[in-house]
Amino acid sequence: MKFTYFGLITILLFASIVACSADSSPITPPSAATSESREPRTLSISGNGSVEVFPDLIIISAQVTAVDKSVLTAREQAAETMASLLKSLEENKIADKDVSTTSFRISEKTIWRDGQSVRVGFEVTNSLQISVTNLDLAPKILDDLIAAAKDKIRIDSFDLTIANKEQYLETARNKAVQNAKDQAATLSAATGVKLGNILSINTQAHIPTQYPRFGVASMEAAPMGDTSTPIAFGTQNISTTVMIVWEIE
Repeated sequence: MKFTYFGLITILLFASIVACSADSSPITPPSAATSESREPRTLSISGNGSVEVFPDLIIISAQVTAVDKSVLTAREQAAETMASLLKSLEENKIADKDVSTTSFRISEKTIWRDGQSVRVGFEVTNSLQISVTNLDLAPKILDDLIAAAKDKIRIDSFDLTIANKEQYLETARNKAVQNAKDQAATLSAATGVKLGNILSINTQAHIPTQYPRFGVASMEAAPMGDTSTPIAFGTQNISTTVMIVWEIE
């Protein structure tokens, strides 16, 4: 039997196609489970907790200033005033560790005259930060500072705060977490879903600081009498917000 040349080529091509089909693995379409990742169902709850706390620390920022045509005279006046101020703090039993110098500055004192700046002298400024832990003595300490420095004192700020905030933050966090758990339990019972593992927890704290501003405090050389500076301490609210995400079944 004889085959034509073209017939032989056709038979060889057919045999190759059959062999390739036999060696190849069957292709199956991907299942829905493997083609798409399953996102967990979640329940997000925001819980709040707070604690009312009385302040137990006062931070006083004060400075003494002296102005004179001579920078040496201005420096000497500021030094004498600061020495009197420090002595009043010592008499009120303020520890050295609770008093620190925050800045010392010498600058030109100028006025605007006939369309130009004219130097009239030098200003020396010495600033202190004072920590007061005995709040009952705060009015006396403040009044004694003013009496010691007279017109050269400036009270920049008078901040009521809390020395050990972390213990109150912990209480506020525990309340916030419990608040979130109570809400989650209520919603779970109402909707019939079951709470699973906790996926994430985020917290945010808020600690306010009271800033009663006294501005520029000064006094005349005359005695102050029996009137002392009144201070209202009030309370501070330390609050925390916690966001908890549960997986639900």
